[in-house]
Amino acid sequence: MPGPPKMRLPYAPNQLRLVSGGVDHSTGDKHTDDIASTRPTFIRGVRYSTEQWRNCLQQENNEFLEHDTFVSRYALNNEAAEIKPATNSATAFYWGDGPIAAGATLAENEFHLLSSSVEDLVIAEGVDCAVLAITPKFQVRYRALAHAAQLGEIRLVTASRFVTDEKGEQHRLLDTEPAGAPVLFREDGDDNSPVLQRSDWQFQNTEKNYAFDYCIAQPLKRTVQGRQVKTVTVLEQYTSYFMQRALTADPNNAIWVPACAPVLWGWSLRVEPENDAWVITRRKLVPPVVGSDGLELPHWLDSTLEYKFSSF
Repeated sequence: MPGPPKMRLPYAPNQLRLVSGGVDHSTGDKHTDDIASTRPTFIRGVRYSTEQWRNCLQQENNEFLEHDTFVSRYALNNEAAEIKPATNSATAFYWGDGPIAAGATLAENEFHLLSSSVEDLVIAEGVDCAVLAITPKFQVRYRALAHAAQLGEIRLVTASRFVTDEKGEQHRLLDTEPAGAPVLFREDGDDNSPVLQRSDWQFQNTEKNYAFDYCIAQPLKRTVQGRQVKTVTVLEQYTSYFMQRALTADPNNAIWVPACAPVLWGWSLRVEPENDAWVITRRKLVPPVVGSDGLELPHWLDSTLEYKFSSF
């Protein structure tokens, strides 16, 4: 499996605040902020008619919709993330931080990634097997300055997990290489939501801290297809997308949009049975790094459930 990609310096997303304007009483002139406040206000990820956008941006046609930060639909399920461009659409969602935002006033909330780490690497006993587990931890502060919203994480992964038996033969547990791209991370086939750890709705003018700490686990068994297990190997690279969605009367009028740039992290582990225990014989943790390319809509065409094997 190829190693983690080269990463540039962490990206610090621009955060737009609404600042109340006023009048300079010495001159009687309006402040620039007051003039800007007369523009229509938009919320990222909420549906607006293209006519509203066109009037705000003083466009005579819909050429501005060709910018890839406008979409007519962003539908998420466990098999795919469907992104439809807004060209020739009657309505449009603005989701990104592209240059088109300069022509409008955006009412933004604040998302702060306070800390991130990969912790709690353990081998614990289950009912009929041991379990290799690790927990990425993200401490987040969210200020709902402009609108009520909820948070969630979408996690994509490139993964390879396999067992080597006593005769040196490998048995695949999980292998996403045939997908040719990262896939949606899912462990539970009964979970119908691609968004992990959704928060409750947070209402306007509130500030809350959240801990995103969804644990990843791999069961460890002593035999595979009647042979003794020599090693179990896990090689995985993850991308965590922290998303926000505005509260609207009709859920179809708001889509999940990125709250910050994607975060990359991973682990590379090999464990072996030794007497009555398991020991880690290879260990490499890739600590979380915020990507440098700005906001991105996560896109996938499959989930890890499609690439799991049941030979172990």
